[in-house]
Amino acid sequence: MRLRTIVSLIVSLFVLQLPIADRFAAIALASGGSAVNACHDATPLATLPADDAVSAQPMTPLALSEVALAKARANDPEAANRDLATGNPNAIAARVALKDASVRSGRGKGSASVFSDRAAAVRGCGVQSASLTSTIAGLADALTSRAEATVGSGYGWVDNLNQQGQVTSYYCGPATVSEVARTMYTNGRGAIPADQYTTGRYMGTTTNGTTINNFVAGLNAYVGRPVAGWNWYAFVWLSYSPTASERSTFVSELEYDVERGWPVGGDAWEEAYGPHLKGHPYNQTIFHYIELGGYGSSGASVYYADSATTVWSTVPRLSWFDMQTMITILGGRGYAW
Repeated sequence: MRLRTIVSLIVSLFVLQLPIADRFAAIALASGGSAVNACHDATPLATLPADDAVSAQPMTPLALSEVALAKARANDPEAANRDLATGNPNAIAARVALKDASVRSGRGKGSASVFSDRAAAVRGCGVQSASLTSTIAGLADALTSRAEATVGSGYGWVDNLNQQGQVTSYYCGPATVSEVARTMYTNGRGAIPADQYTTGRYMGTTTNGTTINNFVAGLNAYVGRPVAGWNWYAFVWLSYSPTASERSTFVSELEYDVERGWPVGGDAWEEAYGPHLKGHPYNQTIFHYIELGGYGSSGASVYYADSATTVWSTVPRLSWFDMQTMITILGGRGYAW
């Protein structure tokens, strides 16, 4: 008897013990071709605020220009490395083609929960029985094919997003690479679950932090090449004041990676008295790497893990955040996707 047949029989026995409402979810997970809207990780829903973290009052054009001007005048150690060509449509299209080929080959596929709207997320994650549903989902995922996310807007996140407190005030780069690696490792993706000291040594992190080139090199060494067999991650630079095109491209690229189970590395530039990430001191200029792992409200909010919990006690481990404010914070730096 083939393994898949045995698995089906075992799953069937478990399913018969479930309440009627839960049997449909379990059957869908075990069917091999339609693990759609299955909740493998309910944590993001548990941290989703009532307003979905979507700002009702976005920054005015004047405020945006003031933040951009401050960044343009700043003494940025990465200024010489800026390459806005990495974000042009041709470069993006070329990388999407490479990623599509990798997904078709099976190397880029992964597990992610994706829902069409908030109500679907609540149904999928908020009311599941605590009996055997999670056991069924884990069994079906482990012994049959990994679940694949559907393409579409709404809510989506990478399962089991790892968060770690950074070991020093300047180790956000090593912490973020370690978080991404452990996320991919936990989800059975073949990443190397290196700790922060290991990733920090590899990337040459100093008291001045981690350079962008070394950050991307770390993501590819511990995640990109082990999982996909090639350098999946590349850095996309954003303007000091991200354009409408850059903003829409970022949302599309975040959704692309998330829906295939890949976290994105964000490089935040929080200008003093400008927009800041949750819990960060408002009166400080901060350069900070973060792990981006989800989106909501059809791309109007973003889900992320922040390693600065050991730097400031006010920082939450996992947060939902207004998407457009996040892109403003990434302005002048960018993201690795």
